[in-house]
Amino acid sequence: MTSGLFPDGTDLLIWNPLLPPHRWRREAARASFDGTSMRWGVYGLAAVGVGLGPVSGIAALLVTVFGLAWLGRAAVRVSVSYSCWEIEHDHAKGKPCRLERRPGEFFYRKRDFADLGARVTPAVNYLIDAVSHLHGTPARVWLDPELPDRVHQVVWEALSCVDRTRAARALATKLAAEPDEEELAAAARVAIAALDDALDDLVAHLQACITLIVAWERKLRHADFADRVETTMQALQQIPLQAAADDAAELPQAVYAWLTAARDLTDAGPFAWELVSPTTPPPQRRDADSATVIEPRR
Repeated sequence: MTSGLFPDGTDLLIWNPLLPPHRWRREAARASFDGTSMRWGVYGLAAVGVGLGPVSGIAALLVTVFGLAWLGRAAVRVSVSYSCWEIEHDHAKGKPCRLERRPGEFFYRKRDFADLGARVTPAVNYLIDAVSHLHGTPARVWLDPELPDRVHQVVWEALSCVDRTRAARALATKLAAEPDEEELAAAARVAIAALDDALDDLVAHLQACITLIVAWERKLRHADFADRVETTMQALQQIPLQAAADDAAELPQAVYAWLTAARDLTDAGPFAWELVSPTTPPPQRRDADSATVIEPRR
C-alpha cells in the first residue's frame, strides 16, 4: 500500500499481490530509465568519448567534465526515479506510465472506482483503507503474521471482481433507457445487486476486524501512556526542587533583618506596609459644597 501522487492529486494505491518479485524489479528498472535520463546518459557518453578522443588540451578537459556532469545528472535521475517509482505518477505532459495504462494489472487506486455509484465507491474506499490500516497498525505484532497479506489478497480479488462488473453495469444503464426492455433491465439490476450485496458482506466482515484491532490499539496506547506516566513520575521524584524551596525558607527573614537594620542606621523611615496601622483613625472627608467636616459613619 502506498500513497501515490497523480495529476489529479494524491490517492491511495493497493498493489497486485499476485505479481512475482522479479516482475516488480523489472518494472522498477523500466520506470527508472525514462527517455530523459536516457538522453542525458547518451549526451554524457558522447561528450566523454569526444574528450578522450580527437580533442586535446583544455578543450578535452572541458568536454570530459561536461560529459561526466551529464552522466552524473542521469545517474541521479535514475536513482530518484527508482526510489520513487511506486509513489510518483505525476508524469510530464500528463501522460500515464505503463503501470497506469491498464488498471488492475499492477495496482488499483481509489479513483478507479469513483464512477461505479454511491453504493460501490464507498465500499471500495473502505476496503482499500482497511488493507492500509492492517499493514500499518501497531497491533500487527499481536496478530497472525499472515493476516495482513491474506486480507490484501481477499480485497484485491474483490476489487478485480468489481472491476469486471463494469460492462454489466453499463448494459443495465443502457437497458434502463430502453422503453421496451424493463424486464431485461430489472434482471440485470437484480444480478448486479447480488454482487453488491456480497461486497457489502465483505465490508461488514472487515469492519468487524478493524473494530477489534482499533480496540486493541486503544489498550496498547493506554498501556504505553501508563508506562510513560510511571517513568515520568519516578523521574519527577528525583528532582530536588522541594529541597531548594526548603533551603530558601529562611531567606525572607534574613533579608528583613538586614534591611530593617539598614533602615534604622540610615534613618530612612518606615516602609510602606508599616505606615498602615490598625489603631490609626480613619481619615475625615469634606462635603463637596461646604467646609463642614463630615464624620465617617460608625
